[in-house]
Amino acid sequence: MREYLLQRLLQLVPVLFFLSIIVFTIVRLIPGDPAAIRLGMEATPEGIAAVQKEMGLDKPIFVQYGIWLGDVLRGDFGTSWVSKQPVLQLIMLKLPASLLLACTALLIALLIAIPAGIISGVKQHSLTDNIATTLALLGVAMPQFWLGLMLMLVVAVQLRWLPPSGYVDLNQNPTEAIRRLILPASTLGLTLAAPLARFMRSGMLDVMNADYIRTARAKGLTERMVVTGHAVRNALLTVITVFGMQFGALLGGTIVIEQVFSWPGVGLLAFTAINQRDYGIIQGVVLFVALGFILVNLAVDVIYVYVDPRIRY
Repeated sequence: MREYLLQRLLQLVPVLFFLSIIVFTIVRLIPGDPAAIRLGMEATPEGIAAVQKEMGLDKPIFVQYGIWLGDVLRGDFGTSWVSKQPVLQLIMLKLPASLLLACTALLIALLIAIPAGIISGVKQHSLTDNIATTLALLGVAMPQFWLGLMLMLVVAVQLRWLPPSGYVDLNQNPTEAIRRLILPASTLGLTLAAPLARFMRSGMLDVMNADYIRTARAKGLTERMVVTGHAVRNALLTVITVFGMQFGALLGGTIVIEQVFSWPGVGLLAFTAINQRDYGIIQGVVLFVALGFILVNLAVDVIYVYVDPRIRY
């Protein structure tokens, strides 16, 4: 296991290197001149040339990449062209809000998906299974932004149970922070629960007819002990994989949901940076999220060993 972990960590270097090249190149293909956007309506050719020189955009692209990569290797992800703040500082400032939203959404998804998938797998073709499968299909097909807007319209605007948007620090006002967290977290949680429930149901159907399940029943174990002690653990492998991918994706923030609910996370930071052509923030966010995604998937591989002792690396 130690050699496997070391090998995976060493793979981070070429992956992040090639990703940095791709991101650096694609970002500069985005239409719009950052210097012109920064100057606005009063931009002149002389002013644009001066701002481009200040930003370092007058140099060849491979020289720009070399300078940026050298700074990144020293732990400097650059400075925002708009706010003049360090990129890493901005990311770390927005990260707690994204982590809070992602963890709460995944908790809601698991609380819904795991029981629904187990019941659907055990009681295949029953009324409960049909209802759960239909809701899961609706959840997969339903756009997140539409569900978020509907929840905002019904719960916040018409019923006035919760505030429609905004963010409050959990340490400053826990009650108000939780009230503002419910709607965006529920939106993400409900849409994430749909694929997780489908994978959990599929895993349960695969294991319920296995030989060891029949052996457990032949030994006289109750159906609850057979399901919870034997079937669920083996059916979780696929769910853990999907869970890791979803959590890795959420580390970068869900841009649409953060935009809809004015949630000041990493996703909203990236969205604003794209509109302002703030290359430093875009590149920093992508690299940061990629690193988190890889580490989460590494953690998932480690969890496999504890869930299924038959797996060896």
